[in-house]
Amino acid sequence: MTQFIAHRGASATYPEHTRAAYVEALAQGADGLECDVQLTADGEVVLWHDAILDRTSDASGPLHALSLAELRALDVWSWRSTAAAPASHGAQDAQVLTLAEPVALAVGAGRPVTLVVELKHPSPAGHGLEDAVLAMFSAKPGVGQPSIFSLNASGAFDDKPANVLGFTAGGVK
Repeated sequence: MTQFIAHRGASATYPEHTRAAYVEALAQGADGLECDVQLTADGEVVLWHDAILDRTSDASGPLHALSLAELRALDVWSWRSTAAAPASHGAQDAQVLTLAEPVALAVGAGRPVTLVVELKHPSPAGHGLEDAVLAMFSAKPGVGQPSIFSLNASGAFDDKPANVLGFTAGGVK
């Protein structure tokens, strides 16, 4: 069965990895949501592609140096769009997401939604990112256990509700 996976949310419509992009992807009927995750300075798993902040925010420097609260205070919108998101897609200060938030959106969609999570490396936390992601899934009743993939794993995604991709061999335990 073919699935349409929204890469970084509806990133052609709204800035990538924002609440608005994921809400819109589900509204457009996406079968799944893809996201990249990294750890903040205070150990939160956040959706962010680049190791540095420059491309998708009004800040510069490494993402891992900021806390979740500091990330949420950044402008992650105007680099991509001058139009405001609809109120239904979240306030400006609610656009930076933790991993638990798109999981909640997917669970609340009222239909099966696949979640594909890419673990971004290298990480200053080493394999702490994998530990934090697995801990988050373990704490979510009804979500199920994720499938774990690494760069040298073979085969296609299976029918698990979440797929976690890592690009370091040691990240798969």
